[in-house]
Amino acid sequence: MAERIIGECIGEVSETRCDILRIIRSRRKELGISAAVLDELAGLPDRYTSKLECGTKNLGRLSLPLLLDALGLKLVIVANDEAIPASTKRFVGSLKH
Repeated sequence: MAERIIGECIGEVSETRCDILRIIRSRRKELGISAAVLDELAGLPDRYTSKLECGTKNLGRLSLPLLLDALGLKLVIVANDEAIPASTKRFVGSLKH
């Protein structure tokens, strides 16, 4: 994982769910808010963030955008052609013939 300068903002490149959770926890602490307050701000059930941070709850498609919004974070997806699996490259190549 590495920090990158994106425009005028500093962002973090994350490749795993654990990286995303670490970024969420770090941002929460940077803002000085508790997990309980984050739950309230994001409209999530009590103790959701605590369970998420200790690994007893999974980050879901509904909770992720709520948490990101509450923390002022944005998810950016970047294409990485070097990371495309060989099987995908073969399939895409077969479509071009």
